[in-house]
Amino acid sequence: MLLSRPFRFAKRVFAPRLCLPALTVTAVLALSGNVAAQPKVPDVKLPEAKVPDIKAPDVKVPEVKPPEIKAPDAKAPDAKAPDAKAPDAAKPPAPPPVDDQSDSEVILFDDPKKPAKKGAVPSTLPAELKGNVKKGTRAGFRDNSSGPVTIEEIVNSPVVTASKRRETASEAPAWVLVVSAKDIRDRGYTDLSQVLDDLPAMDVVRPGGDYYVRSYVRGYRSITAEPFLVMVDGVVVNHLFYRHGQIMATFPLTNVNHIEIAYGPASAVYGANAAMGLINVITNNGKDAQDQGRTGVGIRSRLIFGGPQGNFSSIGDPTKIVDATALYTARGWRFRLSGRFEDGVLDKSIGDRKSFRYSQASMYADPALWNQTVLDLYPTLAGDFHSVDRKAAMDARLYLGEGTEIAAQMFVQSTGFGTAYPADRQQAGGLWTEQEISIYGRHVAELSPHVGSTTLVQFRHSSVTSPTTYLTREYGENGPEAVIYSRTSPHYGVLVTQDFDISAPRNLLFSSDQLSLGIGLRFQHVENNLGTGLGYNEVARSWYPINSQDPLGESNVLIGQHDVPSLGVDDLGGYVMAKFQLFNAHALHAGMRLEHGSLRDSTGVVFRGGYVGQFVLHETSTPKSREIQQISLTTKVLYGQGLFEPGLYEVTRTRYTDSDADAELDAVEEPSHTIEASADLLVRKFLSVHAGAYYFQSTNPIIDTPIQSDTDIQQGFVHLGERQLAGLDVGARFFYRPIQLWAYYSRILHAEDNCDGGLFPSDYSCAGTRFVGDVALNKAWGGITFDNGPFTATIMGRFMDARETVVTNPIRSIPAYGTVDANVRLTNVPWEGFSFGLRVTNILGTQYSHPGIRTADSGNAPISIAGDGTVTGSAGGYNSRLLQPARGFYATIGFDLEPAETTTAK
Repeated sequence: MLLSRPFRFAKRVFAPRLCLPALTVTAVLALSGNVAAQPKVPDVKLPEAKVPDIKAPDVKVPEVKPPEIKAPDAKAPDAKAPDAKAPDAAKPPAPPPVDDQSDSEVILFDDPKKPAKKGAVPSTLPAELKGNVKKGTRAGFRDNSSGPVTIEEIVNSPVVTASKRRETASEAPAWVLVVSAKDIRDRGYTDLSQVLDDLPAMDVVRPGGDYYVRSYVRGYRSITAEPFLVMVDGVVVNHLFYRHGQIMATFPLTNVNHIEIAYGPASAVYGANAAMGLINVITNNGKDAQDQGRTGVGIRSRLIFGGPQGNFSSIGDPTKIVDATALYTARGWRFRLSGRFEDGVLDKSIGDRKSFRYSQASMYADPALWNQTVLDLYPTLAGDFHSVDRKAAMDARLYLGEGTEIAAQMFVQSTGFGTAYPADRQQAGGLWTEQEISIYGRHVAELSPHVGSTTLVQFRHSSVTSPTTYLTREYGENGPEAVIYSRTSPHYGVLVTQDFDISAPRNLLFSSDQLSLGIGLRFQHVENNLGTGLGYNEVARSWYPINSQDPLGESNVLIGQHDVPSLGVDDLGGYVMAKFQLFNAHALHAGMRLEHGSLRDSTGVVFRGGYVGQFVLHETSTPKSREIQQISLTTKVLYGQGLFEPGLYEVTRTRYTDSDADAELDAVEEPSHTIEASADLLVRKFLSVHAGAYYFQSTNPIIDTPIQSDTDIQQGFVHLGERQLAGLDVGARFFYRPIQLWAYYSRILHAEDNCDGGLFPSDYSCAGTRFVGDVALNKAWGGITFDNGPFTATIMGRFMDARETVVTNPIRSIPAYGTVDANVRLTNVPWEGFSFGLRVTNILGTQYSHPGIRTADSGNAPISIAGDGTVTGSAGGYNSRLLQPARGFYATIGFDLEPAETTTAK
């Protein structure tokens, strides 16, 4: 029978040969030669040679000798003398001090005045290969178990995502939040997508099925594609066909160093679908440990058992997770292997709740709806609210020399169909399996002291793969039928990128100024499977008339369709992004991107520009401890244009006007404009406060229509004329060891769609403006962590205001709710390297729901079945409300093994 075999995690990964293109680019090498030829460096050394000549006849020569040894250190205060004469507003915030409590050196800022180490990768290059651990750690993993030392480590750590350049979060042109590996452990997240639940300006909807998680950033509700990119070490993982990033739920947690969330327009740097932001997962790579001469094996592992309390009645239903990473570091190379395996079930108690009938278990087992013979034949597909949640991941990395990386990754997400569909139309059982395979080579090189190069060649395979089988109730020629589908949908892509990072010497035009340039080229070819025109290959289909006198009815099976049409799409683009640092306290950002796409055979240009100002409002110092107490202010203004390209899933289903054929191609893109401003107040070592506002406008947003088809419920997208969003975000973080507190509040001031100027057929009625729908106007998040070393406790909560739903939803509002989670952790108990944790989600047992996805048009009217078998039930194909899990318990056992110090740094 279908799905009678156990789920297989292992997949064969076919690895084509990869070769890195040549890095010799004549223009860049010429520029690097010119830069290297600047006579600035020898000029600085001239005064050093004259100092002994002047003081040689002095009687106190022996006393002057020691200062001569420390002359380089003495130069630093001299160099800052002009800054000291400037008003406080012109001074940039000083680098954070090293706290005496720290057991290792904390370096958050690169000093551009210090000469770079010979052969070292420039600090302006992406940090994925540069290293990301603190000095003094033993293995290749970052040792942040002792926690942060100051508030700067939390809110102003180095980032690389906003501009493809290594800079601090305060220096980046966009608002950047950092979630560290310690944050993930302290909060008890069991999969990486749970980070989304606690991000400001984010409305998260969790169907838990094929639409596993939907994220509406800053009020932008989308169908499948998302207007932000999800990356792992700077490599995009959004699905090639759907353009969503929900595969992030499969990522191993044990190899994560931190996550960078950059808000705002980034299409000028990253291209399409970075219109509203970026999520970049930075992993541990062992580079710093290797640079320190440390070799050996490091292991991190987590075993997690638990789930919603309603699932503990059956031994097979609780969630089981194995997550582990092994890293071997040698002198000239490193190898890391990470894996994750998860098996569980969505909260079964959802099927017992009476608040929403179209998720009730009794409806899935009703023979009047599903034919008893079908229920008996396919118990794994039908008969109960039972939606599995299975994930698998493998991430292998080989690092050679100073900057070569070869990666092979596979992420698999196989789930039931959750709460997305009404029980009278589709069973929650079955499996929907999405798979992402990525094989790439990347090389980072220093072409000169001021020019860095990054080359990437990647092969991708995004697919809906076997096992993907499900049971629906449809209407055929002879009335209602139970139809079983088995489908696949493979899509392939090849990506080549070349980035250069160029930094001119300081004092180019003014004292302490500096010009930096980022230049990049990108080519991508994607081969999209179109299948029957909707992106799927029909592997098998069986249907059983529900009202037939024959208990088996009529069974038909369709096998094959291997020779299916495909659509090749090429995208070629390049960008130039400049940063001009002026008087240390001011930075100007400006750049543009030119991109050509073969799907539209058109070329587009997007721009981004911004200003960052850093000011010291108050400063005092303590002579004894040499600590600087400082209150500083960072202000940012950013304008950017964006490109949002819906996936071919939307494109193949969108209904345009018939009068203008060219509009069908132009409508694929959704150009946008964003302007935002923010201010961050930092009280050194203790407090950070953020306030920001934004305005977003896009053209041709795609929405789902209420039009239903007798044969296909997944159709009917149209383009509206315009979407406008405006809002503000405020937040604060406080740190005073051992206490850390954080709180954020997001307010949507405006979220409207305008039908005027839209592209849709005459049978669709739309006029004027209307609320986007399904986004909460008020949202709040907060928490507190107590960390005294071996014991850590975190309590955190979130509040979502009532949400007005989309116009197609008969349930016009989703009630407000609040939830509270808690997590406690013991480390190095009873032996070093062991850890134990207990997480309780939804402590108060709040019964709440999220708004439905797509048209969300099922309603909640009672179901009726006439004598002839005619069913009057749900009004549409997608549930109007998505019930969410009740209280849950998760126990974690961790074991970390760090290698002994076998060598010493040179």
